[in-house]
Order: sequence, then structure tokens, then C-alpha cells
Amino acid sequence: FKRRAKMDLSQRAKLFKKELRSAEESGDPLTAWTNYLEWMEQNGFTYHCEYMKKLQKCTSYFDEKEYYNTDIRLANVYIKLASLLKEPEPMFESMLGAGVGVLHAVSYEAYSQLME
Repeated sequence: FKRRAKMDLSQRAKLFKKELRSAEESGDPLTAWTNYLEWMEQNGFTYHCEYMKKLQKCTSYFDEKEYYNTDIRLANVYIKLASLLKEPEPMFESMLGAGVGVLHAVSYEAYSQLME
């Protein structure tokens, strides 16, 4: 089973790269990122090291794209990443300091829950 799942992850990663290239050209790369992350979640890869790496890459990818700062989907990516960290506070400070998710209550709710 592990070998098959690994192959599926590899195949899906290749498809994601194609989708991302296409989305960059058409205008909404965040959809490609969130679709891929959701696929990982639905297929049990949330404890796989690749999941955390993809969350990190996604947040890095959008660092310079302020247009997405008000998009709740990006805030949710940051929240998912923060929830996997031993020390989530710096991630939330970075996220909110950059203006990501500041218009969404879910950002502050997740921050307060993870800090409890």
C-alpha cells in the first residue's frame, strides 16, 4: 500500500506542476495550490513530510503577491502550517504582519486556539 500511495503522490505532484504553470498564465495560482493541498489531505498525506513542505512552499510562493493577502484560502494555508508547528506564534505574527488574513476572523480564532 505504501508503495502505491507514494506513486500516487508522485503522479499527483507532476500534475500539480502542470496545473500551477497553467494557473500562473491564466491568473489564479492559489486555486492550483489549494486543490493540491486538499488532495493531499483527502488522501491521508497530512502526516507526510511532503505536506508540510508544500504548505511552506505555498506560503513562500505568495510572499510577494500582496493581491492574495485578503484571500481566505491563503489565510487557511498559513493556519494549517501553523497548526503543524511546535511554536505557531511566529508563523501567525509573520502572517498577520504581512497583512495575510487580517480581514478574516478565522485567522484570529485559529491564532487564539493554537496559543491556548
